[in-house]
Amino acid sequence: MITARETAIEFHTKRIFLANIKLEILNEIYKFPFTIQKLITEEVHAIAKRLEEGKYLPNLASAKCLCRFFNWYMLLCHHIFYKQLCGANILMPEAWANFQRTFEEGSMEVYQTCGIVEVPVIWISAANKAVEKSQSKINELFERT
Repeated sequence: MITARETAIEFHTKRIFLANIKLEILNEIYKFPFTIQKLITEEVHAIAKRLEEGKYLPNLASAKCLCRFFNWYMLLCHHIFYKQLCGANILMPEAWANFQRTFEEGSMEVYQTCGIVEVPVIWISAANKAVEKSQSKINELFERT
């Protein structure tokens, strides 16, 4: 039976096996916890599909993207790797360090923290309120008939 300590050690030391990936990128991926390595390598392998489909090179100036994966996991996405491998050198050592620092201390706890989400309040004018009220009355009358 695996103990909690063994699991924790494996979490931080286990390495994923990859082929056809540049050694410099692979060494940076190994600095992440194993589960994160799996997510990142899936994104790296997605580049092959993008190349087959002839997709355009993303217009990225830095290692930041607006895609769902990047915003959801706070990790490097296939758009960033695609730009890195086929275009500009946007994955500088400091960019790698910023992503790796996220998982250094708390590892997966970065996904458990909550933050304040500001939702803009939309003020409805008195005229719009009157229109909505009359529309709801009309809808109510139609439902009765």
